[in-house]
Amino acid sequence: MIELFIIAFTLVTGSFTNSVISGFLNNSGLDLYRSKCFCGKRNLKLLENIPVLSFIFLKGTCKECNGKIAFRYLATELFSLAAGLIIYQIYGLQIISLIYYLLLMIFYSVAIIDFKKMVIPNSLVFAIFLLYLVSLSINQFNPYNLIVPFSICFSLLGVNQYYERKKNKTAIGMGDVKYIFAAGLFLSPFLLIVSIWISALLALLFSLGKSKKYDKENKIAFGTFLSAGFTLALIFSNNINEILIQIAQYE
Repeated sequence: MIELFIIAFTLVTGSFTNSVISGFLNNSGLDLYRSKCFCGKRNLKLLENIPVLSFIFLKGTCKECNGKIAFRYLATELFSLAAGLIIYQIYGLQIISLIYYLLLMIFYSVAIIDFKKMVIPNSLVFAIFLLYLVSLSINQFNPYNLIVPFSICFSLLGVNQYYERKKNKTAIGMGDVKYIFAAGLFLSPFLLIVSIWISALLALLFSLGKSKKYDKENKIAFGTFLSAGFTLALIFSNNINEILIQIAQYE
């Protein structure tokens, strides 16, 4: 029964996340009214609004204009479902589980928006801060979770100042810096460093995997890769910490 509730809740949340992402991508804001066809000709029926199933039944096309529905809509709902079930398996049914699940959905939203628009919305970063404040009523405050993210971000700002003076460009966007600080509040110092390292590695592999015509001056949506690193660190935090303990014992 609990699993059915989680499935229903996460699918609905995934559908809502699609609305949030679309609002940022289309600069239209969040629309809480009844969903419409992409061509705007009619309101969608109830059966056309069922997460995952509607996409499958409609075969990824608009029933009114036969326009293609972006695969991202299905992927978002499936990610939401998987994230909810994974968090439930790791942390069980408790308030902190809901916070971590919502955090993963914010990570996902940032990944899509930054990849498409090269921007990390301040409102999503602010939402992470709000979740952190709520989590303080459950978890004990750890000053290192504040000091380490601040130190890393301060160092990144210093690197930016150097790049601006020497090369007249920034090494990392301010949106990325704010994002690292906000997400770092939820991660231990070691996990934060590991997640940034994973993000940098993924970004490097992505840049190397692009076509030979890739222009080195082109910017990379680093927020997308930061989201991937933060997500992996949050889900596999126990495994990563065990590896750290084993390394410490070996030494």
